[in-house]
Amino acid sequence: MRIKMAKNEELTAEYLRSILVYDPMIGEWPVDQIDHKNGTRSDNMFVNLRECNNSENNANRQRQTNSTSGFKGVCWNNRAKKWMAHIKVLQKQIHLGYFDAPEDAHAAYIEASALNFGEFARIG
Repeated sequence: MRIKMAKNEELTAEYLRSILVYDPMIGEWPVDQIDHKNGTRSDNMFVNLRECNNSENNANRQRQTNSTSGFKGVCWNNRAKKWMAHIKVLQKQIHLGYFDAPEDAHAAYIEASALNFGEFARIG
């Protein structure tokens, strides 16, 4: 059996369990990656698993705990002295604009995330 791994991805026991649940239900090995809809990596119920690419899997990540704005996709830009919204799509960073309030920047991120990632978009 060959296991296709994304670049720098480790074959962890959790990931292997996810695939072993997914494979018999669908009848084939996933083409790229397995995503946990609710973001809980240990929740390997079949209804919580879906096939995805790396960009979709990253879109479903939660906001980083060290976020200075409190919002996903929003950071302070010292040069502009404004909040900046950005999103990463297919390994390309896309600038969404500068905003006076972090909430406005986050609204831009939400719109771009829904447009680019659909059901994989996680805004929180």
